[in-house]
Order: sequence, then structure tokens, then C-alpha cells
Amino acid sequence: MNDKRSMTYNEVKRYLAKTTGGHHTKQYSDTNVAQVKQEIHSKQR
Repeated sequence: MNDKRSMTYNEVKRYLAKTTGGHHTKQYSDTNVAQVKQEIHSKQR
């Protein structure tokens, strides 16, 4: 049996946002901006 699965348009956009650092894809990002800022500032001290 050949189980081919296609991605939806939104799944493709989400995949590209997570794997390529795509532009204008912020809505699909799961990055916690506050956490990243906190980590950056804690390393600078």
C-alpha cells in the first residue's frame, strides 16, 4: 500500500517558516520571543 500524504498550503508555510527562517512567517513561528531575549540578556552579564 502506498500512503502518500500531501501537505496543505498552511502546513507548507508553517514548515518553511520553521526550517528556512522564512520572511513574513511570524504567525507560524513557535519561538518564545520573551524567553530568547531573557537568554540573550543573561549571557551578556
